[in-house]
Amino acid sequence: MSGINIAWAEQRFKDNDWTHPSFERCADKGGFANGSEVSWQTEANKRFLRFSLKDGQKGNCSRDKISRSRAPYWERSEVTIGPTKGSRFQMRSGKQYLIEINMRFVEGFSSDRESILQIYTKCRGGGRCMPPLMLRSDGYSPNPSRLSVYTAHKSSSARIKQSWSLAAKMNDYKQQRTPFASNTDEVFAPNLHLGKWVKLNLVVKVQPKKIFVQGNISDGSKKWAVEFIGIDRVPGTEEPHLEVGIYRPGSYGMPNPTSTIDFDYIKISKISAADYVEVLNEFQKIETKKESALEAKFGKYSDADICAAVKIFGEFKQGRDWVNESHRRKLPCND
Repeated sequence: MSGINIAWAEQRFKDNDWTHPSFERCADKGGFANGSEVSWQTEANKRFLRFSLKDGQKGNCSRDKISRSRAPYWERSEVTIGPTKGSRFQMRSGKQYLIEINMRFVEGFSSDRESILQIYTKCRGGGRCMPPLMLRSDGYSPNPSRLSVYTAHKSSSARIKQSWSLAAKMNDYKQQRTPFASNTDEVFAPNLHLGKWVKLNLVVKVQPKKIFVQGNISDGSKKWAVEFIGIDRVPGTEEPHLEVGIYRPGSYGMPNPTSTIDFDYIKISKISAADYVEVLNEFQKIETKKESALEAKFGKYSDADICAAVKIFGEFKQGRDWVNESHRRKLPCND
């Protein structure tokens, strides 16, 4: 890899093809993980921002150094999308947005729950709020990883117990994992695409109680998609904004491999209702063949059969089609 390594001391990151500047997350608490690399690189006249995180590089956000969510600590180097230091570009309720990111997985991404993007809704007045969406790579070296969206959903029992207008308890919410998959159900594996530029597209519709997302990844010749997902917003949170970088659980046992990712550009564009429908229709083309195949394969099974299989096989490779069929039918199998 040839190029120029340029550190940015002012904690502000912006290139000509980015729509908004970004700023070091948790800068008031120490910012990027100590020793981690976040720097501009240039290669073949392409300028991009590189994030690199090594084992043991603990984040400096308020809860990164405490044991939580099955990890003794958390490693993190992320930026918040502007518009200015200390503020966030918020996607507003009643509006639609297209997020376009050109990115390259360089090394690593073979450990568990490595986030590269979060759609985040900050709690008003502090407290804990589950991110509505996290884009995560899951895997254990040397096996192939898989890139999935983790989305927040309120459980059926919680919906009965409390009003949407009341402050929500964190344990009323859980994350649903949906992998990026091709028409042939091949899952996008970051550690099998190292060194290749890929484009991520996410179309987002924001409402007071819901966020709707659909997206795909393309390498120029092939696409991997996630279906249309309705995400439950935690009541009392601010409007959503974007965080990008690397955020992952730490370990005192098996060390995390070094992970490095490049971002060529990050664009967030507000789009009209008509353009939103057009983009959804374009995204839907990749799902049509997949849905037809699922219907042919699982048409003879009842909803109860599908959910039973998801609970038994859902975490394993052989259960992927069962999970996809539950999503196609919009079944609450994990409630």
